[in-house]
Amino acid sequence: MTNRVEILINGFTYAVWGLDFRNKIALLLDYIGMNYSHIV
Repeated sequence: MTNRVEILINGFTYAVWGLDFRNKIALLLDYIGMNYSHIV
């Protein structure tokens, strides 16, 4: 029983971190793209 709860909690936190991670990558790419266009 405890293992199932832990897996649920881990899966939920992983999903949340995954979304956050994707958003951070998108922001980072936008930031790099803006700086690159300024350099060029």
